[in-house]
Amino acid sequence: MSCIAQSPATSHEKKHLDVIQKMTWYMTHMRTTIVLDDALAAQVRTVVRGRRLSEFIGQCLREYFERRERAQRMRKLEQAYERAAKRGGEHAFEALDREEWPEW
Repeated sequence: MSCIAQSPATSHEKKHLDVIQKMTWYMTHMRTTIVLDDALAAQVRTVVRGRRLSEFIGQCLREYFERRERAQRMRKLEQAYERAAKRGGEHAFEALDREEWPEW
C-alpha cells in the first residue's frame, strides 16, 4: 500500500491519486489498432488458434525484447573481452574460459 493511501488525504490529494490510478490503469491496459496486410493476417490466424490475438502479440513482443536484451548483453561481453585482450595479451582469458560461463 502506498504512503499516500495510508495518510489522511485532502480532497486535492485524493483527486491527484485518482488521476494517477486511472493513468496507471490505462497505461497497463492499452488498446491499439494494428493493420496487417492480408497475407500476414492469414499467417497470424493459423498460429493464433485457441488464443486471443492480444496474448499472441504480447508473447511476440516479450520474445523480441528478450532477444534484443540478450544481443545487447552479448555485444557488451564481446566489447569487454576485446578491451581485456588489448590489455592482457593472448592468455588473458584462460581463467575465464575454465569457469564455463553460461551461453546467453
